[in-house]
Amino acid sequence: MSILTSRLHTGFSKAINAILIRVATDYKLNSDSLVKRYGNTGSMVKLNAGEKGEIEAKRSLYDNKNSNLVSVFNSAGASGGIELINYTTGEFYTSPSDIYKSPPGCKSDVGIHLKTSGATFHASIKSTHGAPASMVNHTHRNASVFRPGGALHSHLDNLDSVVDEYREKGPLDVKFKDLHIFDDPIIKQSMVATISYFTFHGTGKGNSKFPADSIIYYNGKDIKFQSYMSENAKNQYVESLFDKYVMSIRSKAMPNTLVEQHRRWVIGETRGALHIRI
Repeated sequence: MSILTSRLHTGFSKAINAILIRVATDYKLNSDSLVKRYGNTGSMVKLNAGEKGEIEAKRSLYDNKNSNLVSVFNSAGASGGIELINYTTGEFYTSPSDIYKSPPGCKSDVGIHLKTSGATFHASIKSTHGAPASMVNHTHRNASVFRPGGALHSHLDNLDSVVDEYREKGPLDVKFKDLHIFDDPIIKQSMVATISYFTFHGTGKGNSKFPADSIIYYNGKDIKFQSYMSENAKNQYVESLFDKYVMSIRSKAMPNTLVEQHRRWVIGETRGALHIRI
């Protein structure tokens, strides 16, 4: 495989060229992959820990795609190996050099086709050797998903009540187990539904074109796969981690101009975006 060392897209600045050369070397990507990953503008300057873990996990699966992977996928359908689906092209990956970060808005990071059974899973990749995983990523109250007709609009009043108690606690980060409002099962189920939506189905902008039905946990060496095919299974997964979640209201992703729909969550002048992590 040809590793890019000096020849990059002519539209990139010298500084971006230097960064992409380093990325190409670190992740064994060729020039075509870099252009697909970063586009023609060079606006992306580095991979964060989650993106690095996603690429490493997909490369590991690709390198072993012709192996018996029954122990990984807990299915005899993987005895003949797998194929990985590239969401950008809609085709199976044919080269490890084509593996890069999934497109924006995807809840699934890779499609996995079991050769023997023909079953296909769409997996979200969670890297466990980097920063804590985000479950709800900086979403303000006026996001499309919370508006009338949005998937989570019916839960907005209950989320407002959660934010009200969070506001009373004071610190930036508050653990779910310290929020007494979750003693109310209706409030708790609204939060479970919210986290489940952001984990498997969509973003603040709405439903994802590529929702997830499974999760791959990657620790930098080993891959653990678990499917969550039904809505009940997805919700049970979220609820099993409930006491580990930490919420905050942050300024990241807030618009410059606030409207009335934002204000119920706004703290201070700029904080108003819900963020939940493990």
